[in-house]
Amino acid sequence: MTLDYFVFYLFWEVVLIPMFFLIAIWGGPARRYAAYKFFIYTFTASLVMLVGFMALYFEAGVNTFSMIEIAKQSGNFAPAFQKWVFAALFIGFAVKMPMVPFHTWLPDAHVEAPTAGSIVLAGVMLKLGLYGLMRAALAPLPLGAEYFVPVMVTLAIVSIIYGAALSLAQTDLKKLVAYSSISHMGIALLGVATLTELGLAGAVYMMFAHGLLSPAMFMIAGVVLHQLGTRDIPKLGGLAQKQPYTATLFVVIFLGSLGLPGMATFVAELSVFVAFFQSHGYWLLLPISGMVLTAGYHLWALQRSVFGPLSKKVDIEKVHEAPWYEQWPLFVIVTLAVLFGVLPQLLMSPVTVACYDILRLMGGV
Repeated sequence: MTLDYFVFYLFWEVVLIPMFFLIAIWGGPARRYAAYKFFIYTFTASLVMLVGFMALYFEAGVNTFSMIEIAKQSGNFAPAFQKWVFAALFIGFAVKMPMVPFHTWLPDAHVEAPTAGSIVLAGVMLKLGLYGLMRAALAPLPLGAEYFVPVMVTLAIVSIIYGAALSLAQTDLKKLVAYSSISHMGIALLGVATLTELGLAGAVYMMFAHGLLSPAMFMIAGVVLHQLGTRDIPKLGGLAQKQPYTATLFVVIFLGSLGLPGMATFVAELSVFVAFFQSHGYWLLLPISGMVLTAGYHLWALQRSVFGPLSKKVDIEKVHEAPWYEQWPLFVIVTLAVLFGVLPQLLMSPVTVACYDILRLMGGV
């Protein structure tokens, strides 16, 4: 909520503390390794970001950390200054998203975290990186942002394709969802890299849609683990025969995550890809190819874990419908994903206005 760089940084660091303890105390067998890796990556990157914030403060000369007041001074910032400071801020935010090659802390943190920790990490904390990039970096550093557009586009496309390819190779259901987050956040960064109203709005919508459906997929992994004691996809199979209602929710959530028309992710992806085509033309074919892989790992995981013959590698007979306190949150998420997929204007209209304001501060409109 803050519009002050110093307060922003303070609370940016504060969010690391509870997540560190969530992973380190209640996580899996390698929880301490994952917690330390998460903390070291994100804390180190945020120190680089802090250097950028201080540079903005001293260069602006307005004796305030106000994002708005500093952004109004952007015309006085030298091009070289904007490039260096934007690079510092981008490193801090890219690690948090995370983008390839800064992504290696995420799978460890997700896999070792308890289900609730994964939900908070995917639903809230990954969005801080992209939000910070849009809120804190674009407006005061428009020349720096334009200079780094090729870098942002390259990292976004690599993250989309590489994240999807890694997801396709996973046998652990939770790790598959973790790598899918890298791919989806790459789509959001691609929207920001267009520096257009539609692209920025699509990126925000992608954050929202991913914040709904990725936690739901982690909930699914938690439900499977609680009932069968494993998330290993080759050991699963035939769950739909034992829990048809729960399996229906599983299928709808997986389809929503891969971008099924009529659900929120589709609106976000379409907005980003249209904006990217308008700004970069047929380079769009590269990120679009990642969508083939995205459909592949979602559907292949569903086919192996939910459908097919009953598994003989686990005690499938003890599988039953998930209890109401696990089913209802999934149902609410599905309802919201459909609502904002069918009526995107409920969110897209106010978001577009906010994105216009950011571009106006940049001097682009």
